[in-house]
Amino acid sequence: MKRSLRLLPVLLLALSFCVFGQIIDPNVGVFNPSASCAPTCGTDPNAISTSEFGVWNYGNAGSPTSWYVIFAVPNDTGGAPTLTSDASSPDSFTASGPTNVGAYLSTSSQTEYEFAGSATDLSAKEINKANNSMNTSNMFGSAEQAAFGSTPTSFEIFVYSMSPALPNQTAELFDTSIVAGTFVTVLGTDAPGADKGQVFDTPFTTAGLGGGSGSSSSTSTSTSTSTSTSGPGGGPASGPQVPEPNTIVLLGSALLAVTAGLRKKLIRS
Repeated sequence: MKRSLRLLPVLLLALSFCVFGQIIDPNVGVFNPSASCAPTCGTDPNAISTSEFGVWNYGNAGSPTSWYVIFAVPNDTGGAPTLTSDASSPDSFTASGPTNVGAYLSTSSQTEYEFAGSATDLSAKEINKANNSMNTSNMFGSAEQAAFGSTPTSFEIFVYSMSPALPNQTAELFDTSIVAGTFVTVLGTDAPGADKGQVFDTPFTTAGLGGGSGSSSSTSTSTSTSTSTSGPGGGPASGPQVPEPNTIVLLGSALLAVTAGLRKKLIRS
């Protein structure tokens, strides 16, 4: 019994470090500005409209000074998507491009980020740090089938280079023109070409999927947003919500406090 109690603080401490690790996780979510969970939606992937989406840099890990918006268009339907800053966005961004990287096939052994890497200034080492969930198993899966109406034979990958840097925890809005079934993700770094930079990316959980379940494919009205984690309100959204940074901080602090208290109690006994 006493041995188990000695192990308890160690386990709690390990858990608290895992929780704090999520705070600085450089996850950049792509969300539907009209969703009630916006901007912190994580519905695996997030349903977005075909005319507008938002981008949310989650963590306290800084901001990507060099970053890219990547469109994966099923069967190259309609060609390259358009991309401009929405007038109601807190900040204005310039989208340069796009670069057409080519057809990403279901047989590819690369992730979407590895496939699109040649159109960015990220090094191979930095690309390897990117989340590997944007892969063929997920992208050619059931969510894509439902949005597109069938399983595409390929995704045409288009990459826009964005400037200036993307602030953290600010809901930025963009106007676009995409077809249903298009994935929208973000990739970037805070130290381009240095091989030491923090890599920012969008995992499949918070990727945007045009025309997905719960989204509207019709032209939407621009929505004003704030920088709070409650974000823009609107229609219902399903699926688990990604933990907000403030909540994670409180949980991590509580776990550390409990660990310290138990450790003192065990020392005294």
